[in-house]
Amino acid sequence: MTSIENKVLNDKYLGSLTGALVGDALGWPQEDRSMKIGKRILRPQKSFQKWERKSGGRFYQHIDEIKEGEYSDDGQLLIATARSLQKNENWYSHFVRLELPAWLLYERGGGGATKKACRLWSSGTPPWKSTKQLEINQYFEAGGNGVAMRILPHVFLSLHNTEELIQQVFKNGIATHGHPRAILGAIFYAYALKYLVLKENTLGYGELIDYLIENKNEWSTFPNIIKIEDWFAAANKNANGDYLSLWSLTANEILEDLLMLKDRLALGILDSSNETLDLLKCFDKRFRGAGTTTSLVSIYIASKYASEPTTGLLEVSFLKNADSDTIASMVGGLFGAIHGTEWLINEWYKVQDYDYIKNLVTSSMRNKEEEAKKIVLWSVSNKKQFLNNIETLDIGESINFGPFEE
Repeated sequence: MTSIENKVLNDKYLGSLTGALVGDALGWPQEDRSMKIGKRILRPQKSFQKWERKSGGRFYQHIDEIKEGEYSDDGQLLIATARSLQKNENWYSHFVRLELPAWLLYERGGGGATKKACRLWSSGTPPWKSTKQLEINQYFEAGGNGVAMRILPHVFLSLHNTEELIQQVFKNGIATHGHPRAILGAIFYAYALKYLVLKENTLGYGELIDYLIENKNEWSTFPNIIKIEDWFAAANKNANGDYLSLWSLTANEILEDLLMLKDRLALGILDSSNETLDLLKCFDKRFRGAGTTTSLVSIYIASKYASEPTTGLLEVSFLKNADSDTIASMVGGLFGAIHGTEWLINEWYKVQDYDYIKNLVTSSMRNKEEEAKKIVLWSVSNKKQFLNNIETLDIGESINFGPFEE
């Protein structure tokens, strides 16, 4: 790869990651499940909001103040994935033994399926090996967008090895979700991202949809992954012995929606975004949070507004009765894959942790080899010890916290 190609790729990674965090920060206060106190803003605005939300559940109820540009679980787990991938071949162990268990202490707006899986990982137990059958059933029924929203870093760091990319996305997915709607939705989204990152000239109107339709056999094939025999046995048991049929059924559902999107985009200016989003079940409480639904919605918006990314991001960030933060985050990632950082307005560089993710992108793209180390589990006892110690800290003293180290 030439220095110019590397610079472009680095810029696209930064643009995607920043765009994803910006979308999350813009859309989070608009989501009806955000627990926001006060009215939601109805007209799209480019600037970030300062707002308050109810937090803590029934045991620790309090008001959580969200400052301008702060993001939710989407951005947190996106960064957790990027940080894990710096561990090279040890990335998965780092992700499930350290990142996910520690995330429970700082999560904001996290999904139920992800939090349940993280609690099991805190005891060193994969969710498909729980001692409680109900927890296993809930894991394999989890088809939400909690996977697709966090896999963007895999695309950039395995860009030229599709097999490795899909294997990594699959492994990342099964860490918290077991249903094909979550896992295949994430793989499908990864294929779209990869196509856009490698695209050198202008993206044609509807081109991404056509590509995904034509290459259905690639993204829909169940990946060949070693050392998942125990997971697959549990998946088959939960699916009455035929998990692959459930996988194929999900792939066909995606294809049907892609064909519908092709027809809708062919209408040109007559295509109503709200009508198309309704057809995708974007506003249906039963389906709007599914991994497949969110991936399709984000790909549709990115296809329609590829030449007007700011307009497209604002439209989905302020959707009513939708999973606005996750959709906007995934749309922001796609726009970054197309345009790099050039589409980002100055206001959006104020997003939380921008300097941190800029350094994270730079260090990740150097592909620096790191000595393989055994990853120590962040357990329930670590959590208790951390909470006890942090209460006694004086100003100037330090403490170690999981993936953040000191």
